[in-house]
Parts: sequence; structure tokens; C-alpha cells
Amino acid sequence: MKLLDAVIIPAKGSRFAAGHDIYALTDGLVPAKGQPMVETGIAVGLPKGTNGRLAARSGMASKMGIAVGGGVIDADYTGKVKVILRNHGEANCLFKAGDQIAQLIIERIAKADAMAVDELETTGRGKKGSGSSDRNPKRSIKAKEEKVKISFLHTDTGNNEFFSAAKIGYHPRLMKEKEMLSSAHVNAALT
Repeated sequence: MKLLDAVIIPAKGSRFAAGHDIYALTDGLVPAKGQPMVETGIAVGLPKGTNGRLAARSGMASKMGIAVGGGVIDADYTGKVKVILRNHGEANCLFKAGDQIAQLIIERIAKADAMAVDELETTGRGKKGSGSSDRNPKRSIKAKEEKVKISFLHTDTGNNEFFSAAKIGYHPRLMKEKEMLSSAHVNAALT
């Protein structure tokens, strides 16, 4: 909900973006090593069983050392959304009204209650603390070279076909398909 007319409603920056960009309501400054609370001018209503997580934007984090703190919005909170920006850098960071300052990621919440127990299930790591799993890294992922696969994808999924590059010279569908990449593009894809 817009709390003021000048507010920009959160929006995703791309089709597959995880979060909705959150915009600053006014011009401001994040002082070096400081952490101001920045007004956004919005309130949100989240679906039951979810929470909103305010997260840093990668550009601000990598270029200016700006992180987001205290960023969980419960589904039953419908008040003003403010963003705590933490400047880990050595220089002040200026922002303007309408600048993207954070992102709101909506997450499902696992339904689990905490309860006291007499002992915990045994695990390989056990009580070993921070960094203990980094000492003897085990590679569980191996690279495997795959042959190129060609596919025809159609809105009618019953017509979708996949075949290997070895069949390219005599596949009947390739012979009759008129709107196909030129042989130069196909050959480039196969090399």
C-alpha cells in the first residue's frame, strides 16, 4: 500500500528475479560505518504462511559495501516498511528518492514448533563449530561433458522433440522444418 503519492510500489527488475525492488522515499545518506533507517513509504500485506525478507541489492553491496540489516517482515505486520542500510565501506553513500535500496523476497515459512528434548539426533558434524565443514572439503560434484542436444519446443507439449547432434543429418523433422536456424548456426552450436 502506498502511504504517500510519491511512493514507488515494489517491482521485480526481471522476469526471474527473486525479489521486488524497494525504493527510497527521500534523498539520504548512509554514513561510512553507519546504519540509518530509510523510509520507503509503503506498507505490505503478506500471504499467511509467508514472511518478507529485506535483502541487499548486489550492486550496492559489491560497489559500495551496503548491506541490509534486521530484514524480516512478519505476515501479521502491516505497518510502515523501513530499511536499515549498513555501510561497511570507508566512504559515505548518497542515495536519491526513487533509488533502489533493497529487495523484498517473499518466503514460505516451515510449520515447526520448538520443543525441549533430552538429546539430539547424532550427525556427522555433531558439535563442531563454525568453519568445521570447510577443513576437509569433499568434492561431490563432477563435471561431465554432454553431447549437444537439439530440441523443438512447441506450445503443444505433445509435439516437443529432443534428439542428439548425431541425428542432425537425417532427422525427418529437420528436413521439413522451414523456420530453422541456418546450417552455420547449427554447426557453430555443435562445435
